Parts: sequence; structure tokens; C-alpha cells
Amino acid sequence: MRDQFKARAIVYDHIIKIIEDKIEESFAYNVTECCVSADLSDLCLPLCSYDANMTDIKQLAGVCSSEFHKIVRCGAGGRNHGACCSRRGVPPACLSLCTGVIVDSLLVTATTCIPYIGNIVLCYEEGTELLPGPVNDLQAEVVDDTSVYLEWEPPVDQNNVTSYEVHYQKVDNTSVHETPLKLDNQIMTNDTKIVVTNLETRGIYNLFVVSKNEFGTSLPSSIVMINVKKTENQTTISGVTSPPHSLAVASHSATWATITWKPPEFSHPSEQITYSVYHKSTADESYQITNTTVTTRMIDNLNPNTQYIVYVKAISKKGASLPSETLIAWTDPAYPAFVEIRVFQPPTVHPINLVIEGSSMTILCIAMGTPMPTISLYISGRLVRQETTRHMVTVVHNVTKDMDQISCYADNGYGTPMQASRKITISHMPHIQASGITMAAFGDTVTLECKVDAHPEPKMIFWRNHEERKAVIQGGKYDISIYRMKDEEDKYMMQLSIKNIGDVDVGDYYCHAENAFGNATQPVSVRIRSTTSVSNITQCCIEQNVSSNCMDACSFYLDVDAVIQKVECVHDFDKLIKCAADGSDHRKCCVDRNVPRTCLDFCRGEPWLNNKICILPYIKQIMSCFHEGKDKLPGPPQNIRVDIIDSHSVKIMWDPPIKNPHTAEMYRVYWRLIDVDAKSSLKSDTPNTYFSLSELKDGGTYECYVKALNHRGPSTYSTPVRFTMGDKYITSAASLGDNVSHVGVAVGVVLALVVVAAIVVGAVWFIRTKNMGAKNQGGVAFENPSYLREVNMDHIQIPPTQTEAPLPSNGTANGIAVSAASGGQGWKHEPLHVPTSQEVNPTLYEELKLGQDGAGFKRLKP
Repeated sequence: MRDQFKARAIVYDHIIKIIEDKIEESFAYNVTECCVSADLSDLCLPLCSYDANMTDIKQLAGVCSSEFHKIVRCGAGGRNHGACCSRRGVPPACLSLCTGVIVDSLLVTATTCIPYIGNIVLCYEEGTELLPGPVNDLQAEVVDDTSVYLEWEPPVDQNNVTSYEVHYQKVDNTSVHETPLKLDNQIMTNDTKIVVTNLETRGIYNLFVVSKNEFGTSLPSSIVMINVKKTENQTTISGVTSPPHSLAVASHSATWATITWKPPEFSHPSEQITYSVYHKSTADESYQITNTTVTTRMIDNLNPNTQYIVYVKAISKKGASLPSETLIAWTDPAYPAFVEIRVFQPPTVHPINLVIEGSSMTILCIAMGTPMPTISLYISGRLVRQETTRHMVTVVHNVTKDMDQISCYADNGYGTPMQASRKITISHMPHIQASGITMAAFGDTVTLECKVDAHPEPKMIFWRNHEERKAVIQGGKYDISIYRMKDEEDKYMMQLSIKNIGDVDVGDYYCHAENAFGNATQPVSVRIRSTTSVSNITQCCIEQNVSSNCMDACSFYLDVDAVIQKVECVHDFDKLIKCAADGSDHRKCCVDRNVPRTCLDFCRGEPWLNNKICILPYIKQIMSCFHEGKDKLPGPPQNIRVDIIDSHSVKIMWDPPIKNPHTAEMYRVYWRLIDVDAKSSLKSDTPNTYFSLSELKDGGTYECYVKALNHRGPSTYSTPVRFTMGDKYITSAASLGDNVSHVGVAVGVVLALVVVAAIVVGAVWFIRTKNMGAKNQGGVAFENPSYLREVNMDHIQIPPTQTEAPLPSNGTANGIAVSAASGGQGWKHEPLHVPTSQEVNPTLYEELKLGQDGAGFKRLKP
């Protein structure tokens, strides 16, 4: 039994030991937990340990330098390790690290204190077990005009705290920012509250509390500044961190400045601290505020050569600290951007002497100015790169021959932007642009041209047969001219003139150019112009019912000069123009030759009604366009047909134009629904001789027509075709129009006969009525003032002895009526001699001037 009780006692003692160890561990200081609470970045957490190795320190020192003060503050744990560091031989310059404060820059501190970092860390680890932790939540309240009540929370591990030491001191404007570890007055207490008495009324005091035991003291975790004056609205003042200190300008320019500072010396180690940076110019009234979590800040958008005032506050969960000391900083004066050009100054291109097409080149742009300018690199007018720097190096790969103009543009917002440009020479193989196919007639002289772009200058030759290397020899009917083009570097013109074209001269020729970087060959061709147009124009004139007197114009080319003086051909000009257009639309050429808009319909062979006002002034320009485009513009597509796919889709097909089919580069298809509301047609382009239409209306009737076109212009419309969706039969719009026109002609003839009959009946009735009811009236009567009835007075004989002559019953003689009331009797009659006249038609000019169809005017010719 005794053994059982002994065994139980051993078990109980072991359990109690475990519980005590766990309780002790719960109160033990955890440096990593402190760093997490202080918002240290995860990347730097390996350094927040007393067992950190040198490998981590070397790798992370540069990255974690801005947060090193958090690591040092948590390493100290809010405890004053100064006595331990002194015992271990840490020099005075490094003792601030033993209190968790970095006084100098990180570089100076590391250089000075790295040899002693091991001793400092040993003191950290030893002191966190022996020294008491910092107090929490310090608060103060004014009791009366001479007393202040203080209260605080004990440290987390309060078992090793034996007492508390209250420090207080009166401060003024000079000493308010000082943070010594020991103030002028101290009070010892074992409680967590105390009333500080015998203070000066209206005096401003700084107070803080540290915990203490036989091994040393903690560090102040917060500080209270209070004005000893009892007021009605008395409030409790919480302790906050001490202010940031040691403000400095790390770097600056004309428009920005970087400010650095040291964190507060008095703060709880695990407290999260942010900073508010206040700045304004001396001329401004209010401060601008920016926030940050690190101890450095770049202030931008500043004015050049201006004085600025800067200070910083530390912000914690208890509130804002006092302001730091005030920093006065000047920005630099602004200097406009400047680019200096020398052989190796901007822009500098490497390699200097040889840049080959397809290779790479390096461009260096160097700029100066304050603030730092923005450099833009342009190659042949295009922006390639832009960067705010003083030296910009750009490597350009796969250089092309058009990258010969390089410009560096620098601007910093002040003064006039500067630009440095350089033209470089890019060596490249020849590139040839040939004239293509040239049409001619037998006996003509033609000139074949090729433009060559190459550097260095190539050797150029015309081949008659490229495969057999058969060259064209200068002399005879061949004239070869090769020269450098004016005002264009590295460009050359090759010309081959062939006189008196014959069968042996028709075919392909080849322009060949070669230099050290390659060669190029392009074909140029001579073709004989088709003479089918002779019969076509003549046939067209016959189909258009051109009068026989005007058929002289229907030659190989429409000869307008042969009929322009013939008045009887004026009304046939619209037919002649239609034949001359030959199914092509020449309006683009006419616009280039300043033919007015009202006459542009002539240029597509569709003159408007009042066509005579365009004939005289612009016929030469219009005919010139017809001649120029005769071999270059396509005619209308032929044989338009439709293949119905389903109730909503069809396939439109056609044959190439008869005229110049090789010049048709594209076809434009128009279609529309035959409906009273359909005011416009749809269109689409295709390079093929077919096109599919979809989403058509079931049962709808559509009209479709096609144009052929190239870059010089289009043809006229093809013959339209009509089709009904769901129908099996397709109707040609042209044939439909012919049927309708035949009916219209028949109806028109009938109506014309009716009108003529009505006119005849009316004329008979009018004459009979006039003869029956007319009375003698004086003067001369003209029934149609627009028609001059001529009377030859030589045939009127009045005897001189006749004083009174009887008048015919109708009161007229030779169309002249004499009234007795007007003194017809007793007149002295003398013979009136009027020269004979003959009516002739007006000239074309007079008809244009007086109006269409003469408007009733005739020209009298004696």
C-alpha cells in the first residue's frame, strides 16, 4: 500500500511540473510572435529569431533593410539590455541597439556593430528571461491644478516585476522632443496607479512608467504629455509613442524630394506604427498629407527652386504622436532638357559604318536636364521606346531599309524640348518596282520603266530572256537610259524605249539589278492593244441610232472634233458619249481634271438631259479620260445568272468583262428587294466571279447587278437580273424592261395620234370661229409674237391717185389690216422696200447662249 501511495505521489509531482512548465512557457517571450504583430513582411520573418543564421542575414539584408528597425525592436522585447551589453564589451556607438533603437543609418550601424552582433543577440535572449516586460495602456488625468493621476496595465509576464518607476519632467518648446531614458524626477511604487503631486499649475509635463526588478528595468512603451490645469471638460489622456526623429533629405530633384526619418524611441515592441508626412511650400497655407508604413517617403509634384516645410507624425492604435522636428528643404532649379550631338553622342548607332538590312543595331540616346527628362526614340517617325532616364540604350533587331531616320527627343516639362536626329545608311539588296504591262499598237513607241531601290549602287541591265541571260543591247530601235532619281538617295530609274513596235518586240522584258547584298529581277511586258473596239464602237453607234451624218465620229477612237461643228449632231452627243465610255466609269479621272460635278455623268456615258452646257467647255477633258482609261478600266461583267440554293440563299455568278478582263481586280455586287420602301441597295466586294447571298426574304423579288473595278475606277453596271425567292425561273431585268418598253411605245404612239387629231380639230374650229366673228381693228396683229411673218412690200402696188379704196370683206390685205377710225382713209401711201431674208438654224454657240432648242428664236440671214 505504501508503494502505491509513493507511486501516485511521483505521478502527481510530474503532472504538476508539466503544468508549471506550460504556464511558464505561456508567459515566455516569443520574438517571432512580436514580429508578426508588428506587421513584419513574411519574407523577413527568418531574421526575426535569436537563432538566425548568417546565410539568411546575407541573403535578406538588402531586401529587409527598410524593416530592420522592427526586428531590432522585437529583439529587445521592450527591455533595457544596456547593462548586459556593457558587460559583454559592446562599444558605446552600438549600445542603442541594446535598447531596440537604431540611431545612425543602417549602413553605418552595420559597419560598426556587425562584430558585436553576437553579443547583442545573447543579451537579447538572456534579458527577455530575466528583465521585466514593458507596461501597457498608460493613461493620465488631471486631478487638480497641481496633481495628475496615472494608471497602467502590468506587463504580460508580471511575475518578475518587483516595482514600477514613474518618470516625469516639466518640458518647454526646446526639450519637448527629447526622449531620454531617465527624466528629472522619479517615483517608486508597487501599484499600477499613482497620483503625482507638487506639479506646477499650467505646466506641461512628460510622464512615462517602466517596470523594475533586481536585474534591471524595462523600456518606456509610451509617453504622456499633459498640461496641469483643471478644466470642466476633463478627459483622460492616453500614452502614445514618442515622435519620429532625425528627419533628413535622402535625395532630391527639381520636382521631387525623398525624406527619411528614424522610428520612435519609445513604443511597445509589437505595436503597429504608420506615419503621416506633412509638407507644404512656404507660400502655401495648408499642408498636404501622405501616409506610409516605412520610414522613407518620396514627395513628388513639387515646384522647382522652392522651399518646403516637412514634418512627420507616428500613428498607433492609441493615437498620433507629437510632430517630429521640422525640416526645411529646397528643390533644385529646373534646367531644360538638352541633347548634345557628337560623333559618339546621341543618337549613337553601332555598328557605325555598316548597318545591313535584316541585321541588328544599337542606338544610344543621352540627355541632360533637371528634372530628369523623358527620352523618346523615334525611328522613321514612329515612336519605338520612351523612358525617363539620362541614358537610354535600345537594340533594334531585323533592321529594314526604311529605318534610316533616327531621332532622340528629350523633354522634362521646362523650356523647349530638344531633338537630335541622324540619318543612317542601311545597306540592302535591290528592290525593283516595275511598270507592269504596257499596251501599244503596231508602229507605236513605248517606254518600259523600273524603279530600283538599293545601296550600294547596283549594276542594272535589261534582259530579253532571263533564263538564257539574253540582254537588250543599246542601239537600233532600243534606247536604254539608267540614271539616279533626283532628290532621292539610293533610288534609280531604268528606262527602255522601243521604237516602231512589231511582232518580234511583243512579250516580256526583265529589269535586273545586283549589288554586293543580293539581286532582284522583275518582268515588264509589251502587249498589242486589241482592235476589237473598232467594230464595237461602230456597232455601238449603229445600235444607238446615231444619224448617218454623225457616223464620222465613230472611228477607232471617238472623234468628236469631226462632228462638233455639225449642228445636226448636237442631239446625238449623248449617244456618242455613251459609246465612247465603252462600259467604263471614268469619273475619277474627270474629277482629277476638274470636270464639274454636274458634268460627271458624261464620264460614265450617261449624260443628263441638258447636256449641251458640258459639251463645249469640258469635252476635251472628258474625251482625254476616255482615251486614257480605254486600256486600264474594265468593262461591265457579262452573263449575270442566279442559282437559287434554298428559300433564303442564292449564288450569283457572272463572266469576266469582254473589255480589259485582265484589269478587273475586284467585283462589286449590288442587290435590293423590289419594294416600294426599298430606297437603297446592299453591296459587297469579292475577287471571284461568284458571290452567295443569304438571309433573303422568302417570296421576295430581288434585283441584282455587278460592277468590275480596279484601283483606277469601276465599270458601269452590268445588265440587272431579277429573281424571286422560291421561284424556279429567273428573269433578266433587261429583257423585262424591253417588253415593258415595247408596250410603252405602242401606248405612246396611240396617245400621240389622239393628241395630233385633237390639235387638228381645234385648229379648224379656231380658224372658222375667228373668220366668222372677226372685226376690223387698227394696227398690225401678230398671232404668234415668237414667229416673225415676213412681208415683201415690193409686191404691194397702191396707185398714187387713189384716195379711197374699198377693203375686202374681212378687212385685211396681205395680212395687214387698216382701220378707218385710225385715219386709214386719206393716208399717204409710199412703197416700202424691205430686203428679202432667209431663215437659217443657229450655231451651236448661239443655241447654248439663247436656250435649248432655240426657244422660238431664229437667226435671219440676208
